[in-house]
Amino acid sequence: MNEQKQLLILGNGFDLNCGLKSSYKDFFDWKYKEKSPGFKLADFSSTLKEKIENVKETRKGEFYPYLKEKFENLNSWDFLFLIHTFLEENEEKNLFRWCDIETIIGITLGHLGAHSAYTDMEYFPNIVEFFFVQNDINYEKLLEELNEIEDAFKKFLSEQVNSVNYSNKTREKLNYLTAGSNVADILSFNYTLSEIKDEGVEKLRSFFNVHGNLESGKIIFGIDSQDIAPRSGYYIFTKTYRSLISGFNNKRTKGLQKDITKITFYGHSLSAGDYSYFESIFDFYDIYSSDVVIEFYCCLYEGGPFYLKENNSIKKENYKAIINLISHYSGSLKESHGNNLLHKLLLENRLKIVYEKSRNYGKEHTDDKRISEVSN
Repeated sequence: MNEQKQLLILGNGFDLNCGLKSSYKDFFDWKYKEKSPGFKLADFSSTLKEKIENVKETRKGEFYPYLKEKFENLNSWDFLFLIHTFLEENEEKNLFRWCDIETIIGITLGHLGAHSAYTDMEYFPNIVEFFFVQNDINYEKLLEELNEIEDAFKKFLSEQVNSVNYSNKTREKLNYLTAGSNVADILSFNYTLSEIKDEGVEKLRSFFNVHGNLESGKIIFGIDSQDIAPRSGYYIFTKTYRSLISGFNNKRTKGLQKDITKITFYGHSLSAGDYSYFESIFDFYDIYSSDVVIEFYCCLYEGGPFYLKENNSIKKENYKAIINLISHYSGSLKESHGNNLLHKLLLENRLKIVYEKSRNYGKEHTDDKRISEVSN
């Protein structure tokens, strides 16, 4: 019997399932309600509404100085995240996902969605048009302001990790996810676990935080580098560039291992912002011609008056995210292969969707159901 060797790819849904309040709404509440003295969301909402209603009288580039005068303790990214939240009514519906942050960054830097991966927001690009004067954008200054948001999230996440029995929960969950494997390697898109050898996880060969971790003191938000020329002013915001200059890979003891037989996605939104990573992984393991199995976890709700409707919606979103990922990767293959990759994976029984019944945190985090649409 062949040994199973597993690559486990973790997203924020993993941390949520282990009890961390690490959703964007949690951070949003902490930063703008608890840690911003004198700032009131209601005041910002009414100011924004007034400005939008009179948008015809607004000149391009006028939004930022107008908001900065009224809310001087916030920076550009604070305003842009808040604007998007209110425009999409996410403050009420609680549907804001972490991958949307990178989408907002992408739209802003591409200015009106010039970057092809970030064109599906209905209202936001129109606001960006009035937020900055395109020729006056200082990318270095914007990066400094993004660093401020990252530092705030790092502080927030550190408080969360220290407030729950995180180590025990992660050990249990990782042992559960790797139970059928002889060897496991982990790529984590979270910033939490770092010294995984101390977690007592059996059969673990390697662990790597893709975008930094709390222990190193450096974490990054960024955009996908596909279709962005290195000479572009906003290339400095790409995950590729920022990971390189941050030296994350310098501390990595092992790269991808050729002997992997199964790739498992857990708690990752599969957003377009990480397609470059997934394309590289799929290329490395030659998923078209090899026997590698690709597995996606998805959580379904248990009980409650609307759980059947919610579960159907979650399944549809799950299928859509998986199909979009495989289809995008198919476009990088030669035509004879790319056109039938999804069908081939299904025919060879190499595409698995695993449904879990419920989340450990239950009703406490019903706001995160779209963040972890392929998870738990």
